[in-house]
Formats: sequence, C-alpha cells, structure tokens
Amino acid sequence: MAVTEARAASRRAQARRPARTAPPVRSRLRRGATPWLFLAPALLLFLYFKFIPMAQAVRMSFQEVRPFLGNTYVGGENYAEITGSSDFGAAVWHTVVLAVATTAGSILLGLALALLLEGQTRSLWFVRSAVFLPVVTAMAVIAEVWRVMYYPGEGGALNSVLGVLGMGPSEFLNSPDSSLASIAFVGIWRGAPYDMMIFLAGLAGSTGCSTRRPRSTAPRGGGGSGTSPCRGCGRCSPFCSRSPRSGACASSPRCSC
Repeated sequence: MAVTEARAASRRAQARRPARTAPPVRSRLRRGATPWLFLAPALLLFLYFKFIPMAQAVRMSFQEVRPFLGNTYVGGENYAEITGSSDFGAAVWHTVVLAVATTAGSILLGLALALLLEGQTRSLWFVRSAVFLPVVTAMAVIAEVWRVMYYPGEGGALNSVLGVLGMGPSEFLNSPDSSLASIAFVGIWRGAPYDMMIFLAGLAGSTGCSTRRPRSTAPRGGGGSGTSPCRGCGRCSPFCSRSPRSGACASSPRCSC
C-alpha cells in the first residue's frame, strides 16, 4: 500500500509540474543574430575591399582588357598564353621559394624576438609595440619605405651601411641575383612581429607557475582559513578571508595560477 501511494503521489506531482516550453522564436533569433551584428562592420569591409575586387579580377581574366574601348570576352586564351610561356615554370618556382622563405624566416625570427622580449617588466610594452608596428602598417607605406631603403645608388640608405662595412653597393631589386632575397627579407620583417605575439602568448601560458613545491598559507595549529596555497609564481595577490573558527579577517596571499 505504501509503495502504491508513493507512486500515485509521484504521478500527481509530475502532472502538476508545468511542461518545459522552448524559448520563443524571437529570442532564439536575437541570440543567433547578436554575433553577426558584431561581425557585420568587418564583413562589410572585407566584402567591399577584398571579395568584390577578387571576383572582378576573376571575371576580367577571361577578357581582353582595353581601357576606354571596352573589354571583350576571349575565354581561356589568357590562361593558355600564360601556361605556354617559357617563363611560367620559373615564375611558379620563384613563388614557391618566396613563400617558403618568408614563412620559415618569419617563424624563426618571431621565436627569437619572443624569447628576447618575454617577461613581466613594465618597460617591455613599449618595445613590443614598436616591434609590432610593421604588422599594422599599410602595405603601400611599407613598399614606399623599402623602395627608398633599396635605392641602388651609392647614396642609398642600405648601400651607405654596406659602404661603411667595406662592401660594394648592391642593386637590390634591380638585380636578378638579389631581387628575390630582397623581397623575402621585407616579408620576413613584416610577418615576424605577428608570429612573435603568438609565441609570447604561448610562453605566458606555459611559464605562468613555478615548479617549486607549493607552500600553504593556512595558519599553523589546524585553523585553516580556506586560502589556496601559493605556488611561487610571483603573481599572488592579497585578499581577505574569514576564519571559520574565530571569524577574524586575515589578509593572506592567494595564488592566481
């Protein structure tokens, strides 16, 4: 009888319990649209300045471009002319070499910069900001600066430095022997700071705590104050904790690891 009455009471309670209803459609749409509203300005900029010009370039690749006269559709003749050229293989090879050299050089230089600038010193923020400037600088500005730096005459900026070191002037971009290396150097100089920030984030996450044995901040005599042990990471901040026995407020370090 007792078991039967208990089951009946449970069924009555479940019958009285209101059924769970799904959130309104408007609420779900609002939650789903919020992230897209934050992304909308960047997506509009990418659409107008990147994706639309890319689509226009693909369309024009199937045309014979004639300024002020109107373009004419030629199909795949432009691609057939390029692939049949004797310089096509050399262009592909130079592109591969440039991509590999720029990527590898940026990673290695970024790692070296991260190891040099890793730390908690307050003055490092200025050095890191100065090093990161090439990443946020417009490509047109970078190209103009390095065009001046690569001036092939003896009075050029880099040729003046080479003259002090007793080395002859270089043609840089005007020479087939040094043009590829000159362009790769500019790519490494611009991409290394971005890799540096990624390595700095990884180093900050992996070296946050020391491997020394934790030392507890609980008072002797068994009267624990509920504080977490300090792991010796150097980032402990004082906070107020009340003892469960005396109720007194005691300031003790709390580890943020």
